[in-house]
This record gives sequence, structure tokens and C-alpha cells, in this order.
Amino acid sequence: MKLHLQFNFVCFFMIIYFSLFYSNPLAEVAVKVYMKDEAVNESNITKPRIYIKNIGSESISNFYLCYYFTTENGGNPILDDYYTPNSSVSIENLGGGDYLIKYDFSGVTLYPGSIVPTADGNVVGLHYNDWSI
Repeated sequence: MKLHLQFNFVCFFMIIYFSLFYSNPLAEVAVKVYMKDEAVNESNITKPRIYIKNIGSESISNFYLCYYFTTENGGNPILDDYYTPNSSVSIENLGGGDYLIKYDFSGVTLYPGSIVPTADGNVVGLHYNDWSI
């Protein structure tokens, strides 16, 4: 991913966290997370566009997704919220140049077979405070 290297983001992971109480022992909780970079042709920003699909047989409510990344050389990342319906986003400093973007879907229920927000996804921008590469 071109911008991934130029922006010095060395790794990212997307993890869905949620808590459920199972009423059916045969129910399956499973999601797929889809992501593409909207800023492939830009050298000083990355714009992850993400959506989540419930591929299980159980509804999921009040969950969150974390997008982990690492900066180099003491870079200070800035989060621009372009389009994140049904969620609130925040950035957290984990120390040592590690950060996460938290997409909080409080009050949202993702039913089996459904997608949040839509297949168009949500999108944020990540860049350094001085817009350097």
C-alpha cells in the first residue's frame, strides 16, 4: 500500500470487540471487516474506508472496531472524520508510537446478513500534524 509506507504506518490491524450473551448454543457470532485505502494517489495521508458485515446467525449490539497503526520518528497523527454514520470515532495514543482509531457503535445493532454503515463504508483521514510524508 503506497501511502502506508510513505506515511510511515508500519502495521494495522482491525479487530471487532463486542460483548454478547448467548441464548442459543448453536448461534454463531461472525463478522467480516472490509477496508480499502481511499488515498492511494496521495503521499501524505491515508483514508481507510471500512464497513462491517455480520456473517453469523446472531445479532451484535453495542460493539466497536479498532484500527491499530504505528507512527515513526515521533510523528503526531491527526484524525479527520469525513464520514462515519452510526459511530463515533476517536484516536488513542497507546505509547511508543502506537495508536488506535476506535469506531464506537454504541446503540447500533448489526443483524445477521446486514452491513454497517453501508457497502460504501465509512471514511476517516490520517495524516501527520505537519502534513509531512
